[in-house]
Amino acid sequence: MFFEFFALAISLAALAKSSQLTIKFAERFSILTGIGKVAIGFILIAVATSLPELSIAIFSSIRGEALLSVGNVIGANIMNIAFIMGIASFMAVIRISKSNFNEIVKAVSLLSLLAVPLIFLDAVWWIFGSVCLIAFVFYVKSIMKKEFKRNKNRISGLASIEAVKTLLALLVSVSAVVVFSALVTDFAVSMAKILGVMESLIGATVLALGTTLPELSVAIVAIKRKDIDIVIGDTVGSIITNMTLVLGIASLANPVYLGGIIKYSAAMMIAVNVVFLLLASSGRLGKKSGAVLLALFAAFLISLFFVA
Repeated sequence: MFFEFFALAISLAALAKSSQLTIKFAERFSILTGIGKVAIGFILIAVATSLPELSIAIFSSIRGEALLSVGNVIGANIMNIAFIMGIASFMAVIRISKSNFNEIVKAVSLLSLLAVPLIFLDAVWWIFGSVCLIAFVFYVKSIMKKEFKRNKNRISGLASIEAVKTLLALLVSVSAVVVFSALVTDFAVSMAKILGVMESLIGATVLALGTTLPELSVAIVAIKRKDIDIVIGDTVGSIITNMTLVLGIASLANPVYLGGIIKYSAAMMIAVNVVFLLLASSGRLGKKSGAVLLALFAAFLISLFFVA
């Protein structure tokens, strides 16, 4: 018990430090290259922080247990939008520019569109997976094309030694975030089992938080440094990556038969998307918005037990 507690404390401290370094290197890379922080948050940080969901998708697909990954993706997306953005809104007022709101609208619309088959179909397979992967490629391409078009006169130094060094440092720090998030989750699960907490409760709380811990830790540090664009880029990028790349891989190899909990969770995800979009349309997210999002997340968790 003492070892698990000590290891958990060390892992949390390392997670906090690696998150700080991630934001620091992201800022530096943005300055050196002229690439916007939203794009960096989406392309680099979001894809990397989605590695826990991606690894679950790969292994569960190989083992023919892709339903686990689908549930994880939907739960992680609800957590990203309702819990993480709710926490972030409580910490500071998040002002949303018109361009950022447009990105949110596109992301939420795509998310909701891909959730519809999960509600009405009994199973999804390679056709759905292929559509998801194609959507990911096109979305990333559109982000990069828009970024280069908007900043074609500012983007420079991509191949400079300093930029390459900073990029490598950024990737290493993000990888550290993912690794220490996994360690935090493992030690938390071990402690919960020692204390006699039910495995079903562990799965619904600790593991659900564990796969979104990289995004949460990055968001908290970014908010403290007033890097709102990175928070938005990481959140939007994570939900898109989960719903396209991760879900696409999960449903590519074997058919995924969808049960009642998945259908309910997918419907709840659409509801969360709509509420978040309405709140974001005001141009700012404050404590009231955060309270609404957190209440919505709590309602989802509680309702899951009744649905199950």
